[in-house]
Amino acid sequence: MHSKSDEHWQPVHPVGAAAPQVRRKALERLLMAADSMAGILVQQARNKKLGAADRRQAAIAVLDRAGLKPTDKLEISGPDGEAITAEIDVAALTDFQLAIVKLAQLALKSKDWRPSAEDLGMLSV
Repeated sequence: MHSKSDEHWQPVHPVGAAAPQVRRKALERLLMAADSMAGILVQQARNKKLGAADRRQAAIAVLDRAGLKPTDKLEISGPDGEAITAEIDVAALTDFQLAIVKLAQLALKSKDWRPSAEDLGMLSV
């Protein structure tokens, strides 16, 4: 049986890889293999015959999978989860603190903002 939706014919029941039982079984196989795969990564990280870059990459993979990834973003909020707002006394700020505030303002203007060399140059005050 098929149903018509947005001019595309789709099966009523998922088949093949989309079927829930197939996905569950695949996840089960992956979970069963995870321990031995982690062991291989640990062996590679300790293998002195491998180059330093390969050993480092294996070590990072082990740490990442153990949940020990470095923080890649930081969100700061008030004690009850509310947004933090503040009046800033610009006259009391050092040049470095002013540069940080300016960079934060630039970052808030666009979610895709990346600091330029000129922007980062403000920090070397």
